[in-house]
Amino acid sequence: MDRRRPPRGVLPGRFAVLAPFFFTLLALFIALSSTAALAADAAGPVRTFGPNPRPADAGALAAKPAPPAEPLAPQKAAFHLITGFVPISSLPTEDVDLVEVAMGAGPTGVWPTEGAVNFVSLGPGAPFVIASLPTVSPNITGVDFISDGTWGAFASLGFLYLYDLTGLLPVVTATIPLSGTPARRDIDPMLIPHPTPPSGVACVYATGTEIHCVSVPTGALLWTLPLPSPVVEAVDPQINAAGTLLFVPTEGFMTAIDPVAGAILISSPLGSTPLGTTLVREVDARFVDGETKCYLPASGALFVFDGTPPGGGGTGALMATLPLFSPLIEGNDMEVDPSGTFGYLPTLATMYQVHLPGMFYAGSYSFTGFAHQRNHDTVFTPPGVLPAKALYAVQGAVFIYDVAGLFVSGVVATPGTLVDGVDPFVTDSPPFGSIAVLSTLGSTHIIDMMALGVTTLSTPGVLRTDVDPKPAPMPGNRVFQPVIGGLLWAEGFFPFECVVTVSTGLHVVDVAAGLVTEFVSTPGLVYRGGDAQPTTLLAGPPEPPFSVDHPDQDFLTKCWEYKWAMNRWPYWWYYSTWPSDFYPTWTPFAPFGPPALLGYDILNNVKLCILGASFLGPNAVAILDEGGGVIQNIGLPFPAIGGLIWDWDNKICKIRMQNQQEAIINLGPLAWGGAATISFAAYGSRTRWFPVVDRMNGWECAVYAGGRDVWIYDHINNALVTTVTLSARVIRRPVFDDQRKVLCLTLANRRLAYINTWKLRLGYPIAQWLYYSPVLATHVVGLPVFDLYNHHTLVKLWGGRLAVINNDDAVLVWDSGVLPYWPVGPIQIDCYNKIGKGFFRDAANYYEMWCDFYPLVFGGVPILRWLPVPGVPYGYPLFDSKDGYEFYRNDFDRIVYTNLFKPLVGGFITTPFPMIGNLFMDRVNKYALVRLDGGGGGGRLWWMNLHKVTAGLGGAAHVINLPVPAEDDIVFDTQGHYAAVHLQTGEVALIDMEAGTLWGVSGGLPTLRRQLYVHPFRRLINWPWFNGVNGGEVTLDLTPLGWNPPNPPFVNVQNMLAPPVEAEDFAPPPAPIPIEIVQLSLQAGDAPGVIHYEINPLGVEPGSTVQAWNQTRMGTEFMDEPTEAVAEDDGSVQGVSVIALTGDQICFIAYDAAGNASPPTCIIVGPTTGVEPTAVPSAFAFAMSGTNPVRSEASFHYALPRAARVELQIFDLTGRRVTTLVAGEVEAGEHDTPWNLRDADGAPVRAGVYFARLTAGKDHGVERVVVVH
Repeated sequence: MDRRRPPRGVLPGRFAVLAPFFFTLLALFIALSSTAALAADAAGPVRTFGPNPRPADAGALAAKPAPPAEPLAPQKAAFHLITGFVPISSLPTEDVDLVEVAMGAGPTGVWPTEGAVNFVSLGPGAPFVIASLPTVSPNITGVDFISDGTWGAFASLGFLYLYDLTGLLPVVTATIPLSGTPARRDIDPMLIPHPTPPSGVACVYATGTEIHCVSVPTGALLWTLPLPSPVVEAVDPQINAAGTLLFVPTEGFMTAIDPVAGAILISSPLGSTPLGTTLVREVDARFVDGETKCYLPASGALFVFDGTPPGGGGTGALMATLPLFSPLIEGNDMEVDPSGTFGYLPTLATMYQVHLPGMFYAGSYSFTGFAHQRNHDTVFTPPGVLPAKALYAVQGAVFIYDVAGLFVSGVVATPGTLVDGVDPFVTDSPPFGSIAVLSTLGSTHIIDMMALGVTTLSTPGVLRTDVDPKPAPMPGNRVFQPVIGGLLWAEGFFPFECVVTVSTGLHVVDVAAGLVTEFVSTPGLVYRGGDAQPTTLLAGPPEPPFSVDHPDQDFLTKCWEYKWAMNRWPYWWYYSTWPSDFYPTWTPFAPFGPPALLGYDILNNVKLCILGASFLGPNAVAILDEGGGVIQNIGLPFPAIGGLIWDWDNKICKIRMQNQQEAIINLGPLAWGGAATISFAAYGSRTRWFPVVDRMNGWECAVYAGGRDVWIYDHINNALVTTVTLSARVIRRPVFDDQRKVLCLTLANRRLAYINTWKLRLGYPIAQWLYYSPVLATHVVGLPVFDLYNHHTLVKLWGGRLAVINNDDAVLVWDSGVLPYWPVGPIQIDCYNKIGKGFFRDAANYYEMWCDFYPLVFGGVPILRWLPVPGVPYGYPLFDSKDGYEFYRNDFDRIVYTNLFKPLVGGFITTPFPMIGNLFMDRVNKYALVRLDGGGGGGRLWWMNLHKVTAGLGGAAHVINLPVPAEDDIVFDTQGHYAAVHLQTGEVALIDMEAGTLWGVSGGLPTLRRQLYVHPFRRLINWPWFNGVNGGEVTLDLTPLGWNPPNPPFVNVQNMLAPPVEAEDFAPPPAPIPIEIVQLSLQAGDAPGVIHYEINPLGVEPGSTVQAWNQTRMGTEFMDEPTEAVAEDDGSVQGVSVIALTGDQICFIAYDAAGNASPPTCIIVGPTTGVEPTAVPSAFAFAMSGTNPVRSEASFHYALPRAARVELQIFDLTGRRVTTLVAGEVEAGEHDTPWNLRDADGAPVRAGVYFARLTAGKDHGVERVVVVH
């Protein structure tokens, strides 16, 4: 039986009373069927799927909709709004809202930003900042300020703050440290009634595996209770209005708590039924039916718990389980109609209408023909509007339901692309109580829910995720829009207007007239989750809500998870060609390698693919729609270097070219009926590595060849921001802290440089946005890693030690000292749980480092433990942040798992056949696959339900048989619970991850040569193809697999203008590429015998990506991770450096633009390898380079016979120090330092005479500089 198949049609009313009994029997049958299905796949026919283009009428409407109106241009009416701006310079936290509270000082907006909670007078009169009260730790994404009008509460990482709001100024009454485990994103504190004196109010807040209750306003701890498993991100605790019963959903459990007594009533395991085990992120529980029941949707089932308070005889126990026959959608809650009778719960295949008092399905309605978008809620007509209607948006249409009549009123077409978390609203008063407003990319739809008509207006601009359209406030009130740098406010709205927020401003829409009347530009960009806030307190009574607006909206950048999923690094970047004596079990992917050659604009549902030469130029870029059809081809005037570099928030894609220019493709106009545009930016010099994107600012950063200059460019406005000169050359690829907006660069002088782009944008002095760490104990090995939500950088240092640096000020927070074991591969951080993991070893054994970084929040030091590893570990540890476990495989054919919070708790699973390659994990739904030795020509996969593995439940793992062996290339359709597996024949197998079975194998499709790509939110699988003559792209749209009944996926084979670069045939070079090795100077603090080498390949094609690594042996292990750079248009490569000991091997490998790998070149180095007779100067020298006087830049050259601490400073005629150009340890050799004729604050100096003084240890020199303008 197919567990996804929902009940067909609508349950007739006369059978409603039988529904609970029917579903109980059905659940038992499915449970038995599921148990039988846990055995290994039996041999049998394999389903084959082939070309199946999306039909032109795909998604034919169940009821004929009114035809959409043509988009209308904005009405050119006289602007009628009065606007202003309140500057607030601290960094916004994404998904943290501005909230309105009634303080003693009057209506006040409270907006937490990084480092402060800002209280803003909303008026009347000009708004202004009343107070900015500091916080002591970083904000948590999605955690809002909470108030009951008298008291307020807010939480940052590790701390809870209480506020008194009764006076003219807010007062912090308590700051409470919360040790234990870190809080999850999008979990708010709650103010509840409680009999504790003096206020009768308490604050409850759930952290990772605990829940705390403190007295308001004193902050005295009333109780802390342990939870049976971790809280799931954005699945909030729920409490009844009386404050007498609290439900806390955690992974696999629902815990009922008496908050007055501070006692757990019951923890109900959800895993007791085979139908539902895990929670779905951002899908909340709900109190319903007069708070006598609490409904909790989970994967596979809808659970109902007793919501009666303990004083009324309630127990909080499980009352009923309603099976779900289709996967839930992340962030799409069950919403309750205004009467409280029905709940609407969307799944991929079916909308379930739940009779809440009776605990049965009153109706179920098919979504066949349509695809969903995450974080979209059902909205209702307000009370008093009859017949009551419900509206739910899918891609391309809205479903309108008659609530009491139990039927679908109609399906109305709404052209345009839905964006995550951009919910519709319904107007609240007749005659407009049946009008809904929905925004899609480039359009706003005014929908008549009674007449099933729609007016579509053109509202160009980029929608931000989780920024909803909002109804304009009543006359006398205002709208406040948070932006980067402060709050825009507007007043003077007419009745029945609304605001539609895009990245650069507000469209004002007259809902009654169906017109766009005005556009208000914002001084800064709108950011993700930065909702507009209409005020209600300035004039008239508070308005009733339009619809439920949940603060727990989504934020896409989930540490490592989505970054890897959205633009997956090419399969060919796996190090399968490395020599066998190199550590065979470390297989890096995401941190190492160029951008992919095919990728998605994930918020616009188009994809780009780099093509070969055509009449358009040496390369072209094809833009395809979600079905795989070509929308537009754009030629590149010069050959591309590498792949696509994305700024998804601003709909920008960039490509490096060999002429030292960057092609900038703006995809935004596609959303409002135009064509994508292309512009070009000149780097000004050759660049190393690929640019790093700052999506909040719309900027990018690139390092010039030579490694000392950083190019910062505004790719929205096509303007150079600045070029920054660093104190030493950059030796590792730059990394960007997307939360703190800080670029981190590893320098050759054993320091880290930080560029704070947020402070640079706001015009801070250079010393506040460019700063350096202290000189570290030894050299940085590998890439720095961010603890994103604690704003720390973790680096691995040569010699087996770790260090943590604060991203805000570059202060060294912690140095581990020399560790007892040597590191093997990179260190990773689970930034949700603040746990670092990495493999180490001694001469005989392997160990896993377990490091808890959470104590750093409270000024402590990390807790470090060593866990013995059985056998040899393979690959990275994989984190299941939801359940608090990590997994890795070893050479004993075991998959080992340990609890992140309790490192001694765990176990392992032994596979029945030897494992091959990497362990692949669907972290959203907690499934995993790994290849097994097929034997006999077939292939095998080992399937695991990770929640069942860690919970000790049966049916947790089994073998899936494949017709042929698989490649190490597996991607997940996380929304539909499928996986696509690359087979060695070039076909693709689809795996049903819920059942753990082979669904089918592709047939008659072009051969998959390289790798699979997946769109993480739209259920699309893609790969480029080339048959020797033509080429193109294959698109699998898995949406039909979720329909009722399931249909084969849509399959489109698209022929393109030219073959995709990635799919073209290739011939590996017949011999290794020769290299030149240059020995660099020793540096202060180097251990005895350490030598620095720079690797220069000879004869590399322009655009090739090259890597070098040190195969150093301490016992039998390497100590260094690969460094990489890109060959420029003349074939030169600069800055690929490694650290080595005499007798080590230095290895080098190159990949061309299509991903073809050269054989590795390895040589054993000695004490004189790469040494030139003149490599180190024999004497100190200092002189000015170039002409003197100078107009725009001066340059100084100095030679050091030995490493020394160097200071190069500029003084004026009075002896005042103007600026410092160099201050720190500098290696021996020849050096050049420029001066841009600016002072320490970045201001140009006046014309006149200046002196440059250089001090290097005991040596010094002075040069006179004449500046003219």
